[in-house]
Amino acid sequence: QLNLTVLELDRKNKKHSETLQTLGRIVSVLESISDSHEETLRDQDTSLTSLKVEATRTQRAIQNLTTSENQLGNRLSRLRSTQIEHNSAISRLSLQTSTVETSLTEQFNTIA
Repeated sequence: QLNLTVLELDRKNKKHSETLQTLGRIVSVLESISDSHEETLRDQDTSLTSLKVEATRTQRAIQNLTTSENQLGNRLSRLRSTQIEHNSAISRLSLQTSTVETSLTEQFNTIA
């Protein structure tokens, strides 16, 4: 009966050893998965940082474009004002030319 107990203990010890080995393999796989997840998180964090930098650059570019658009709008307004002034000056010159032509025609007719 003592031999039987030793054999049982030996079997149980062997099973416990196999269970510990299996648990060791499971822990190893879980550690590998955990390492992989940590690496993925680092990669995602790096990507997120890059996206934030790119978003900041894009925002600055949009602000610069908005500033340029406003400046172009102001220049366009000034050009339109200048065009109106030029059109008025052309009208006045045309009127003056017409008046001078009329005066010269009257003088020519008077002389003739």
